[in-house]
Amino acid sequence: MSKKLKLQIVCCGAPAKWALDGVNHWKKRIFSLAEIELYFAKSRNVENTIIKRIADKYCIALTRKGKKYSSKDWADMLKNLSLSPGNITFVVGDAEGLSEKILSLCDRKISLGPITIQHDVALIVLLEQLYRALSINAGLPYHRGE
Repeated sequence: MSKKLKLQIVCCGAPAKWALDGVNHWKKRIFSLAEIELYFAKSRNVENTIIKRIADKYCIALTRKGKKYSSKDWADMLKNLSLSPGNITFVVGDAEGLSEKILSLCDRKISLGPITIQHDVALIVLLEQLYRALSINAGLPYHRGE
């Protein structure tokens, strides 16, 4: 039996109450395909907390300055990264985005599109896109695009 992919998402602060249902929905769906851990850094000293959480991990930052990926690109990326040992860590900023210091420590930068997305919505979109990519790789019928 193959080992489940391990995903970690580190966020600047916890999502608002209105977003929790969406976060929990996608987290449960992902769990059938991969291990997933969400970590919400407290607002006090967020930068240092995030830097400690991403140290020695393959880290992907969500930033409007990042590369745009199709759903198939996400699936290919996760498949390729799953061949390497260790966790894949995604970092989601707050309303101010991620600091240059955090961005410089990340191995890859991805944009969810050309629009600015509120950080709680970005977290939900990230979770859905991770589920979509994992379902593509698992041969599940969820993805109907392309």
